[in-house]
Amino acid sequence: PNGGVYSKQALEGLCEVLRDFPHVYVLADEIYDQLVYSDDETVTAAQLCPSIAAEPDMWQRTLTVNGFSKAYAMTGFRLGYLAAPQALARACTTLQSQFTSCA
Repeated sequence: PNGGVYSKQALEGLCEVLRDFPHVYVLADEIYDQLVYSDDETVTAAQLCPSIAAEPDMWQRTLTVNGFSKAYAMTGFRLGYLAAPQALARACTTLQSQFTSCA
């Protein structure tokens, strides 16, 4: 995480390069997507912080991680989520179940 937000044009350029590499997946950390501000009150959060998964042909190869603690001031809550195609989400669930325990 670098605290930066890519413009829609930058994401489109990245997607253009990625089209030449169809086996490359994208892990998008969007934990700060609701904390991007503008003086223009007509601009939405989605316009300020576009998601690479919304670009053409990118959903099926993008894993988006996000959570609630940053945007909703829930410090310490540690509740996050993954949005991904079902096959990738299942593989991530298998991995995650081996990394954590409640013991």
